[in-house]
Amino acid sequence: MAIARYKCLNGQPASNAYKAKLCDAYQHFCKFNQVIWEKPIYRPDEKGIQPPTDEQCKILIGGIKGELSIKIQLSAETGLRPCEIMGKKGLRVKDIHTEQHTITAISAKGCNARPALKISEELTARIKTLIAQRSLQANDLIFTGHENRYGEHYRRARNKLSNKLEMPELRTIRLYDLRHYYVTKQLKRIQNAEFVRQIVGHKRLNTTQRYMHLLANTSGEWIVEGTNDKERAKQLLGADFVYQLTTPDGTMLFRKPK
Repeated sequence: MAIARYKCLNGQPASNAYKAKLCDAYQHFCKFNQVIWEKPIYRPDEKGIQPPTDEQCKILIGGIKGELSIKIQLSAETGLRPCEIMGKKGLRVKDIHTEQHTITAISAKGCNARPALKISEELTARIKTLIAQRSLQANDLIFTGHENRYGEHYRRARNKLSNKLEMPELRTIRLYDLRHYYVTKQLKRIQNAEFVRQIVGHKRLNTTQRYMHLLANTSGEWIVEGTNDKERAKQLLGADFVYQLTTPDGTMLFRKPK
């Protein structure tokens, strides 16, 4: 009953997620002291996903320097979890395909394997430079250390940048929100939850469908462009346009949401 009535320091009732953690801790205490206790179940309150904007991501990547900036850019461009970037299952040199500008990562949390993930030429060059500077071999981890350190370093650098730029809204961007940013971007681009589920490695479709409400923020209008030039077609695909069809005169049509 004490947990059910628990309030935060500001007098507000504690969230169900916090109460669940208190129950977990108390259960360990009861087990150690052989106390009989029936653990109540607290289900976390459902909360809508609100990913950062393109501009906010650019500010974080550009305002934070060094290796951490590269990891943040990786998170934003691929949606990889922190434990898939660094740690025991982190990225190795052999996972980076510089010619194709793609990476192959080991899926964590028992999720499905993903196809090779496209990254920008800029990010490819940054990773390639880092590998050369450290003389890393094919099986070497690109980023050493425990995955939790990534989150700690990110929060410290984010808060410092927030104070420097006088942008308090940056403090609300969690590291995992960069994955939300990627998933949302793919969903808006592809408009197919099942395809996105495979790309991001979600085990269940309903996990991907949690992002569907964000599509309501789109205007329903499209930017359409046609070309019969292969190089221009590549540029359009790189700019998140999606191929639609080829007309009888050979014009390839692409579109993306406004």
